[in-house]
Amino acid sequence: MTRRALLAAASAVPFASAFPSFANMDRSAMDELVLDHSRITHLAGLESIRNGAPDAGRLQGAVTVVNFFASWCPPCGPEAEILTDLFGDWDDRDVQFVSVNLFEDLGGVSNPGRLERFLNRYEPPFSVVRGNDDTKTLFGGVDRIPTLFVFGQAGEVVFRFVHERDAEIMSAERDEIEAAIVQATAQSSS
Repeated sequence: MTRRALLAAASAVPFASAFPSFANMDRSAMDELVLDHSRITHLAGLESIRNGAPDAGRLQGAVTVVNFFASWCPPCGPEAEILTDLFGDWDDRDVQFVSVNLFEDLGGVSNPGRLERFLNRYEPPFSVVRGNDDTKTLFGGVDRIPTLFVFGQAGEVVFRFVHERDAEIMSAERDEIEAAIVQATAQSSS
């Protein structure tokens, strides 16, 4: 499919309606989510796109930021930039970052070059893996991107952001993510 045909197809379907409405999901599934052994093992077993798969041993008991993105998603770029920046601030501490690529082939259109350009532009220094249907289910039914979680050391959700239809804020903001990391690391040291 040519770029012009892809753009025409994309404009025919509004960005926010490309996926089922999050409002139809059971939010309690995400509220009750825990980064437990099965989810950690799942993340560690996903296909690496960049920087290798995450180390299950390092994720266990760590404050962990997990975000779900696609290269075609306009708000995913700024979020990737924020996470790359935050990684530099927290690299020496017990905070792990994992990016999970979902919905990359929107509408059945595969474009590996687009994903490569996205990763080259934002240069995430942490694990970037390819998610699948099991990943979506294990993380509370992810059906919107960007979606981001900050998990505390006990695996509890400290912060969650899901891009909502017609939202004014398109992705998690740096101060929100950083505050959640600070909160989670402070809880672990008390």
